Order: sequence, then structure tokens, then C-alpha cells
Amino acid sequence: MELVQRYLDHLRLERNLTENSLRANRVDLSHYDLWLGQRSVDPSSATRDHVHDYLAELHDQLAASSMARRLSTLRSLHKWLVQVGICSTDPTTGLRGPRQEKTLPRMLSVDEMIALLSQPLAGADGDPGLAGQRPSAGVGAHGAGDAGGGREEVR
Repeated sequence: MELVQRYLDHLRLERNLTENSLRANRVDLSHYDLWLGQRSVDPSSATRDHVHDYLAELHDQLAASSMARRLSTLRSLHKWLVQVGICSTDPTTGLRGPRQEKTLPRMLSVDEMIALLSQPLAGADGDPGLAGQRPSAGVGAHGAGDAGGGREEVR
């Protein structure tokens, strides 16, 4: 746990991670460190097989997005271990993350669509994207600017 704590201190002090990111890293790395400890392995001596077996055990327990985050955390830890000279190789090099499921966006219900369309439009011309904006000088009625570079008044 000592190496994991040193790495978490690095994330907090040198990388300035947010509390939520630190918490997620702490949970992921504590779990990994416990798993390695049950096999009498330290993170600095973990092999590619250890990392692969660890992730394989989690495969049925975590969603693909959580597995990808866990692998990302392990990659970051092992990269740091190499950078600070504790390890000479990174066992996560070349490991591929799980395939992320691609989902279609949720469609609006009829009631949601009616509620959306019944909202008042904010712009004077009915375009909410233009609310509070003035037309640019030099732009004519059809959006074409003055070719001569001068300013023309929009009428």
C-alpha cells in the first residue's frame, strides 16, 4: 500500500487532481493493491499476466466503462512507477481496454416534445440563439460582407 499511497500523494500534490478523481483512483488502486497482496505481489513487481488476470476477474463484475477507467488508472500508476525509477518496465503496455458499447441517443417522448416546443423563443426574431446579439457591421441582408472592407450600415 506504500507505493499506492506515494502515487496518490503525487496525484494530489503534483497533478492537482480533484477530490472526486482522487477518490476514484484511491478506490481503484486499493482494490488492485489488495488483489496483488493476496498473491504476495507488490505493484512494483506486477507483471503483464498479473494485470491481465486482475482485469479478467473484474470482467463480469464491472461495466465496460468502469473496466476502461480501472485500466486507465493502472496504466497511470505503472507509468509513474517507471518514470520515478521504481520499475524498469510497464506491465500495462499493449493491454487493450474493453469495447465500449455504443448506444443511440434516447428519443424524446411526445409529452417532452410538446413541452419543448411550447417554450417561448427568446430572440426578437424568434431565434433563441440570437437573443441579445446585434448584427455585425458590414454584413448585408443575406450575410455577405462588404467586399471592399469598409463598413456599411445594415438597413
